[in-house]
Amino acid sequence: MWQTENPEVSAFFLKVLAIVSTAFVAGMKAKRLGMGSNTDKTPTGNKHSGPGAWTGVVLLLWIIGFPSHLFTRRRYKARKYSCLQSLW
Repeated sequence: MWQTENPEVSAFFLKVLAIVSTAFVAGMKAKRLGMGSNTDKTPTGNKHSGPGAWTGVVLLLWIIGFPSHLFTRRRYKARKYSCLQSLW
């Protein structure tokens, strides 16, 4: 792994890496759970947010989007995250 002389730059890149990777995993999990599919509709008939929307929200507003994604997963009977489970 590369190192820089400025530790603030390294910390920034680690934060960006964490945000991008959690957004990617949230999108993959949303697709696997069927979020936003044709059968996933609200009581009024509108579709719920899909994988692309979840990826975008988590990427742009991580502090709000990622906890929202974790909370919404319960509707789809998803289990809690674990370290190994997030890989598949």
